[in-house]
Amino acid sequence: MELSFIIPNEINEKAERTLSLAVSPDNATSLEKVRTENNKYIKAVKAEIEKAKEEYLKPFSILEAQALEALKPLEEANKTLTQNILEAKKIAFRERVKEYWEQLMSLSQDGLYTPFEEVYDPSWYGKTDKEWQSKLIAAIKKYNAKDLIEGCYFVIERAPKWKIDEIEAFIISELVTYRKEQL
Repeated sequence: MELSFIIPNEINEKAERTLSLAVSPDNATSLEKVRTENNKYIKAVKAEIEKAKEEYLKPFSILEAQALEALKPLEEANKTLTQNILEAKKIAFRERVKEYWEQLMSLSQDGLYTPFEEVYDPSWYGKTDKEWQSKLIAAIKKYNAKDLIEGCYFVIERAPKWKIDEIEAFIISELVTYRKEQL
């Protein structure tokens, strides 16, 4: 059966004949043959449609496969670029955290400081500034709790990036005992 052979009028006639059949308990079994023939016809028409569709789309399928194959190097290059961008962003984030850590460490006149590598956690990437800063401060406190520091001095001049009120707010928020002295 070819698609050109499928005539809508023929299909409509089959549908009308099927609908006009009077189904009763006496002829129900014999009408199953009609139903079976209709199903075979429907299945054959659909198979012809699929066959014609495959044949019609064959040139496109070849072009599609070639185009998709041609895209593979760009897709791989883009994946590599994506990974490199993520790594660069993580490095930049690590540097931001280190700058903040340096600001915190610059407040100590005694030279006592917490090693950055001991407190930095790469899982902070993607967190807000407030979240990772508080995690860094908590990590510093935890590290320093091992070797309790009895006292330290803060020299304002060593923290030029901070304002005095920010330093005092930090000291108060971290519950550091301090006293102001004139140099």
